[in-house]
Amino acid sequence: MKTLKLLAIILLLTSCSPEDNDGCDCTKETYRFEQGTTINSSGLPVLTSQRVTLSTEQVPCQDEQEQVEQGNGIIIDITCQ
Repeated sequence: MKTLKLLAIILLLTSCSPEDNDGCDCTKETYRFEQGTTINSSGLPVLTSQRVTLSTEQVPCQDEQEQVEQGNGIIIDITCQ
């Protein structure tokens, strides 16, 4: 009977072990858009926008987010694979 209880406890402990996040690879990218003007070939001004990456870092596994405004024109994207 003790052997059966010990076996049940071992199975319970191994089945409830924390999951490994080996399959979860999340990246957080912080960026902003810089706007400016250029003159096209006909001499008219054209508004341009350029994405400038401020930082990229690995983050713990979490839900993906896209274009989340952080204030002062700073935006983040979180993507996971």
